[in-house]
Amino acid sequence: MLNNKSFGIGFILFLVLSSTVAQVATQITTPLLPLIAKDFLVSAGLVQRSISAYLLGMALSGIFLGYLSDYFGRRRIMLIALIFGCLGTGCCIFAKDVTFLIIGRFIQGIGLSGVWIISRAITRDISVGSELAKIFSLLTMLDVVIICLSPLLGGVIESHFGWRAVFIVFLVYNLLVILATFCVKSKLKQADIPFPGLSNLFRPIVQLLKNKTFLFFNGIVSAVYAIQVTYSAIGTFIFQNDLGLSATQFGLVALLISVAYIFGAFINSRIVAYLSIKKIFIIAIAMMWGGLAILLSVCLFIKLSLSIMLVFVVLGSVAGSIIMINGLTMALSSVDTDIGSSSAVMSTSQFIAGFVFTAAISFFDAKSIIPFTFILAFLAVIITILSLTASFPEKAAYHK
Repeated sequence: MLNNKSFGIGFILFLVLSSTVAQVATQITTPLLPLIAKDFLVSAGLVQRSISAYLLGMALSGIFLGYLSDYFGRRRIMLIALIFGCLGTGCCIFAKDVTFLIIGRFIQGIGLSGVWIISRAITRDISVGSELAKIFSLLTMLDVVIICLSPLLGGVIESHFGWRAVFIVFLVYNLLVILATFCVKSKLKQADIPFPGLSNLFRPIVQLLKNKTFLFFNGIVSAVYAIQVTYSAIGTFIFQNDLGLSATQFGLVALLISVAYIFGAFINSRIVAYLSIKKIFIIAIAMMWGGLAILLSVCLFIKLSLSIMLVFVVLGSVAGSIIMINGLTMALSSVDTDIGSSSAVMSTSQFIAGFVFTAAISFFDAKSIIPFTFILAFLAVIITILSLTASFPEKAAYHK
């Protein structure tokens, strides 16, 4: 889809903005959940459903938007998706009750799903293998700065102007991505492949189901994403309700997470040229279980404290960063055609996983350390099993 592989800072900025907008929509509102619950006089579980609705919207639209981008061009479909994102955000700004807020988040998810998926497809358009891993590492470092600054920004804005102002700021961010999309128009060619119709929508999906490498690493990435949204849904209540942090202070915790995530991406960009992908996974998984051991000890015999939670989020973020980057690389490098559809399948799998777990969290009104720990442990087991059974390439093949 790209004219060529030569692209500068402007194009990198476009990739950063387009790849973060969907996650910023979640993270910038994370500190607001307890406050919205109080404002609308509803339970925490009901407000958590706004996250589930957002993820459901992402899951339902992703396959279609990724598929269409393969035939109608990345830019055109991305612009349509961004318009839906703006409409959903507008609904949230003017929401009179939690039901209208949930509807707005659902519409928001329908649109922003496509932006995230197409951004990944564009990245895969320009590289593969270890080069793709390096680009994902670079983008991850830049993305995380924006994503993890979002809760802090959301907390500060809310403390001065109220929670609706946070959605107004996000609307401006959405419009900025639209502007960036127009600015890189010359680098995003329109597709020159005839559109085969929606009847062929599931053809690339059937092909992917035969691709064991894609399936295993897609499962790993989806489990990591489920961990991230579980933290978004429950972590804010643990830090603010159980540990007494304010929304702004919770945003500062997100800063620490961003540093840890960037560190993980930086380390990955350095070691990917020297270690096999399998060894990198083993190191990251060992680190992930080290963090979970701390949480399990809290559930069994150690009192919950801020320092313990901070150690956990640092270890978990470094490990999650490394696993996510290499999982994405392995999955997307295993496909050569229908890249938009492949990116859509991968992202939709993540959204479905996130929806299932956040829906369960909201249904049981889970907001404490014990359910949080056991959900994460369950997902860590899945990641470990898939990693141990996945087929890894030889080092030379990965570094082509």
